[in-house]
Amino acid sequence: MSRQTNVRCTPHAERLRKMRCLGKCHRRRAGLTLLEVLLTLAIMTVLAAFALPRLDGMLGGRRLVRGAEVVRVQMMRARLQAMRTGRTHMMQCPVNGTAITTYAIQNLNDLTEAADQLGSGTALLQGGQPMAASMQSGPETGQETQSVELPEDIKISEVRVQATTRALLIENQTQSMAPANVEEGQPSQPILFYPDGTTSNAAVIVTQATEGTEGGARIVVVLRGLTGDATVGDPIQ
Repeated sequence: MSRQTNVRCTPHAERLRKMRCLGKCHRRRAGLTLLEVLLTLAIMTVLAAFALPRLDGMLGGRRLVRGAEVVRVQMMRARLQAMRTGRTHMMQCPVNGTAITTYAIQNLNDLTEAADQLGSGTALLQGGQPMAASMQSGPETGQETQSVELPEDIKISEVRVQATTRALLIENQTQSMAPANVEEGQPSQPILFYPDGTTSNAAVIVTQATEGTEGGARIVVVLRGLTGDATVGDPIQ
């Protein structure tokens, strides 16, 4: 009997007993208490409150750049269509609007320019200057109107077009003949794309504006009339 008692009280047995007790305590403490969970959620909420506004600003900046690229691509596409079809194309960018509309117009001067490109010398007979045609009209009957929407929360805040005699002759005949499906908004001076590859000198300002505010980041898209090249500027706060 005494021998069994000595075996149970050996140092090795005592260490085993303590290790079992520590293991049980560790298993009891493996989970999280309610206080720890609430504290973790509070910390995550505070971090999200600081991070979300910055994340929204980054996403808004990307939408603004994408909206400016949409304007630039539409300008280049309208120029190529005018050169390919031999018809003057007109782009409407309503102020405070969210869509860009492009369509071809009938202009007898286009026939003169096309003949000059073929080498018939019509312009030389007219003194080397395009003459105002007596018959002009708005969008062609059955002509498909191309309309492209800007990204969400992106709009056109301002359109500046350099006035020229060539453009005024066309605008005077087409100002009351815009397509019915042009995006609603304050009317702006149209941007023209000619069959010879030249365009209007224009600047379109694309704005990121939240509801209830007048300001916001903006990007200027510049169209150079002589070369027909469209470039996107850097964002301006």
